[in-house]
Amino acid sequence: TDSPVYLDYNATTPLAREVCRTMAEFLEQDSQLFGNPSSSHYFGTRTKLVVEKARKQVAQLLGCYEDEVIFTSGGSESNNYAIKGAALYMKQHHKRNVIITASIEHPAVIETCRFLEKDGFRVIYAPCDAEGVVDVQHIKEALEFHSGQVALVTIMHANNETGVVQPIHDIATLVKSHPGVLLHTDASQSLGKIPTTVSHLGVDLLTVCAHKFYGPKGVGALYMRRGVELVKQIHGASHERDLRAGTENIMLVAGLGTACEVATKGLQDFASHMREMRDRLYDGLLVALGDGGVKLNGPLLTKDGSLDYRDPTHSYSRLPNTLNVCFANVQANTLLSAVSSKVAASAGAACHSAEHIEVSHVLRGMGVPLHWAQGAIRLSTGRETTKQEVDDAVSSIVEAIRQLQPKQTSDTLPDEDIQLNGPVRLTATTQGLGCGCKLRPQLLDAILKDLPPQTDPRVLVGTETSDDAGIFQISSDVCLVQTLDFFTPVVDDPYEFGAIAAANALSDVYAMGGVCHAHT
Repeated sequence: TDSPVYLDYNATTPLAREVCRTMAEFLEQDSQLFGNPSSSHYFGTRTKLVVEKARKQVAQLLGCYEDEVIFTSGGSESNNYAIKGAALYMKQHHKRNVIITASIEHPAVIETCRFLEKDGFRVIYAPCDAEGVVDVQHIKEALEFHSGQVALVTIMHANNETGVVQPIHDIATLVKSHPGVLLHTDASQSLGKIPTTVSHLGVDLLTVCAHKFYGPKGVGALYMRRGVELVKQIHGASHERDLRAGTENIMLVAGLGTACEVATKGLQDFASHMREMRDRLYDGLLVALGDGGVKLNGPLLTKDGSLDYRDPTHSYSRLPNTLNVCFANVQANTLLSAVSSKVAASAGAACHSAEHIEVSHVLRGMGVPLHWAQGAIRLSTGRETTKQEVDDAVSSIVEAIRQLQPKQTSDTLPDEDIQLNGPVRLTATTQGLGCGCKLRPQLLDAILKDLPPQTDPRVLVGTETSDDAGIFQISSDVCLVQTLDFFTPVVDDPYEFGAIAAANALSDVYAMGGVCHAHT
């Protein structure tokens, strides 16, 4: 069968062909590339050269010295090492215990900061504006108010959900005016899409994650500017200049190096193609659904104009491949379920559990109205996304939306935007209760038909009918009527909703010939 159109490249990417070829050398039976790079003999020396070649390739992508690159197991470890290592060192040696970050960071940063809060650190979460750009003035004021106390500022380079690029260069200028403060950026999403030259960004620490730009999973790197000191997080032998213990995974490190080399050489062509496919995707949705049917989250796609993605000094507003859009009166998980055989995409960040899809903290921070935010999906294009794939995805998404949306969309939207920090109106936050939140009635009917028939003679009405109730015979003159219904809220007040839902359930009981008995 045909695979769905893959539009989830911000979650992960396939291995580049060049990366596959590099890593295949290590899997050959007669390969001599198996030695421990810490060993001084022939086999160790050979793999040591592999590691150092990869280190050079990473350094070339970042525009840094080779000895400023430390290999890790991925983006999460790099973030943990940078934030914990810097914070603990600054606290131990300089009595600084304040961290400044953004409210829209990836969980790998947010949760690390929350962990440090339990260890006595004060964390300041800077808000963002309606376009998803972090409030630089808030950071400036925090630096001034906590002058001499700030250990670290950590702000992502580009947001994983919206693709919005943060003004790291401007933030670096602020940080430099406060000597002793370190600046870290998580560049997991921006690498291979826009320039990530550390000298222009002005950062002290930068996170690299291989699988976000066509490298292997399970490997990453941390750029650590010369002169920066961190508290070691993984203890053991003196690997990676005694900064990170653990024998290097040679095959993965080599794959990361090749991914960096490919990204360095092809940045302009890759970025231009991904942007063309992203714009085609948005234009197709906009033409089909209109301004009232689709909402773009973040800066306008035209804001960047015609770009040379080789220019590290340009102020990019968003990643060239990322589209975050909302659809009115459609929940993201319902939509994604409806198109799952045709399109692979995400609701918010893919690192979140599919069983607990909630309104994105990023969209909440941007002030996106709740009835829009719950219908937000992230569509991200890749280097080899084709026009046909984009057109097919647009057709599938539009068809699903038209089936899922109420016929009169304008009548079902709340009169005013819901305050996300205030009371929740049920009519604006759900299309159904229980399994109905994740399972459309048509799918539920199909599942019921596949259930094995009931053979117990006491089951008078079971799953073989479309009734909302079942009947079980207790004795010759008494039957138990049990009802189960997916009742969509029609009122805002929880008590009134409960009363209506109960009345609906009782109506099913009476419809089956039952009589209610109240017990006190």
